[in-house]
Amino acid sequence: MTETHLKKSRLGWLGVLLLAIGFVEFVFLYLLKDQDALTSSVYTYYQHNYYVPLSKGELPWIDFQIEYPPLATYALIFPALFSGLSVFWVSFLRGLSTLALSILTLKFLRKCDLITPQIQDIASIAFGSLACIVPGFYFGLFDWTLAISNVLMALLLFGRTNQPKDTKQFWPLVFGSAAIKLMPLLAIPFLIQVKALREKSNFWLSMAVATLIHVPFVVFGFANFKAFVVYHKMRSIDCFSTYACILNAMEQLGLASVVRSWKFGALEVEGSYSSIFAKASLPLFILILIGQIAVTNRLMKRGFGVNAAFGMYLVAFLVYPAISKVSQSNYCIWTVSCLICFWLIGFQRKRFVQFTGLAVVAILIIGFVQDRYFVDFTLPLVPWYLIIVSTIRQILTVVLAVFCYREVLGTKLQESPG
Repeated sequence: MTETHLKKSRLGWLGVLLLAIGFVEFVFLYLLKDQDALTSSVYTYYQHNYYVPLSKGELPWIDFQIEYPPLATYALIFPALFSGLSVFWVSFLRGLSTLALSILTLKFLRKCDLITPQIQDIASIAFGSLACIVPGFYFGLFDWTLAISNVLMALLLFGRTNQPKDTKQFWPLVFGSAAIKLMPLLAIPFLIQVKALREKSNFWLSMAVATLIHVPFVVFGFANFKAFVVYHKMRSIDCFSTYACILNAMEQLGLASVVRSWKFGALEVEGSYSSIFAKASLPLFILILIGQIAVTNRLMKRGFGVNAAFGMYLVAFLVYPAISKVSQSNYCIWTVSCLICFWLIGFQRKRFVQFTGLAVVAILIIGFVQDRYFVDFTLPLVPWYLIIVSTIRQILTVVLAVFCYREVLGTKLQESPG
C-alpha cells in the first residue's frame, strides 16, 4: 500500500473515530453530567411517552398518541423489546444503536467504488463531525435517521457499479425512511421524473407495501391519527425559526410584544404576528416546492440526469428549515447531510466543495451555540447575540439553497441509474 493510499485509509477511519467520540460525549456530558437529563428532559419524554407503553406491548396510534408516524416508535425506542429499563439505559441503548447504524453507513460509503477516495474522506469526516460537535442532537434525538437515509439514497444511486440492483432498493429506502419521519417523501415528486427510477424500479410495489403496513394503524387508531394531524397543525413558530428572529428583533426594538411558552416539545413564540407567520409558512413552502418540481421537469426534458433530480430534492430539504414554522437547531443535521449528499452525487467542483465545506463547519458551530445557550431564549428579552446567531443560520441556509440550486442548473452531469 502506497503512502497516499495509507493516508486516505486513515482519514476514512477518522469519521468513525469522530462518531465514537460523539457517543462518549453524549453519555458522559449529556446523560451523566447534566442533572436534568435523567429527570426532566427529552429523554424522560421519550421514556414516558414511548418506551413505557411500547414495553407493555401497546401499539402506537392504536393504544397511545405519538407525534410521528407509527414506525418511528420502533426506530426511536428499540429497547422497548426489554421492559423495566431506566431512562439512562434506554437513552444509552438508543445512542448505541445510532452509533452502530452510522458506522455501517460510513462502511458502506468506503465500499462505493464510483466515489473518489478524496470525496469519501471529506464526506466521512463531515458525517462524523455531526455526532462529535452536536452529540445531544445526534444521539439524543433521531434526526440521524434523515441524515443516514439521505446519504444511503445517494450511495445507492451514485456509488456502486451494480446500479440496477441498487436502484431496486431505492424506493423501499424512501418509503421506509418516511415511515419514521415524513420528510423523505419529498423525494417522490423529484425522483419519479427520472425515467429509469419510474419504469425500472419498484416504486408502486414499495408504496403499496408501505400503505398496507400503515392501514391498520389508521383504521384502528383513527382518533389518535387525527390527533397526530392536529398536533402539527396547532403548532406555532418555534424560537429558532426565521419568523422568530424577526419577532425577537422587533421586541428588542419595542415594535412588538412576544409571548413565549413551552409547547409541543419546543419553545414557541406566540401572538397575533406569530399566528400569521405560522399559517403562511406551509403555503409558502408548497409554492416553492411546486416551482422546483416544475424546474426539475424542464431539466429532465433538456437531458439532465438523475443527479439534477436528486439535487433539486436536496435543495427542497435545504429550503425547508428557513421557511418552516418549526426550525429547531437540531435541523442543522439535515442541512449538513444534504451538503454531504451533494458531494456524493457528483457535484464536486472545487469552489463548490470548498464553500459548502466551510458552510458545514459554520452550521455545526451555530447549532452548538444555539444548544449551549438555549436557556437565554427564555429570558424576558432574547439577547441580541442569539438573535444574530439565529439570523445568520437562516440567511446561510437560504444562501446555501440558492448556491446549490444554481450549481444544479449549471452542471449537467451524465450519470444515471440503471
